[in-house]
Amino acid sequence: MEVPIENLERKAGRSNYGISRTIRVFLDLVIVKFLLDYSTRPLQFFGLLGMAGAGSGVLIGGYVLFEKFYYHMAVMQQHGPLMLLSIALLVSGIQFISMGLLGEIMARTYYESQNKPIYALREVKSHRKEMGDPAEPARPSGNTER
Repeated sequence: MEVPIENLERKAGRSNYGISRTIRVFLDLVIVKFLLDYSTRPLQFFGLLGMAGAGSGVLIGGYVLFEKFYYHMAVMQQHGPLMLLSIALLVSGIQFISMGLLGEIMARTYYESQNKPIYALREVKSHRKEMGDPAEPARPSGNTER
């Protein structure tokens, strides 16, 4: 249902909606997108960044080591900043992956402590019922004592 509105003209003053507010709105949208998509699975976000960083660090480091051992170059004199970049990318990639793992642990701990499901099921389908087997065995729940 739509509610019609009437836009009134500004009688005095000027608009406060400028480029700085547009940037803040954009950052809010990025935060909302991140929270909706990755709040229950942060490793998918941080792991992707970590793999990209670590992978590029390994590639750059491999190139520098190839230059060192194949062409017998002095690495720090010829490719000093490149070598440091490869080390920084590798270390930051490992840190991003670790951050994603810690986020996963925290998210799972939060949802378990609140007894909230991480995901929601729309419908449960059973292939046994389709095949005509009315006796479907009971499945054990998550916490079974042994």
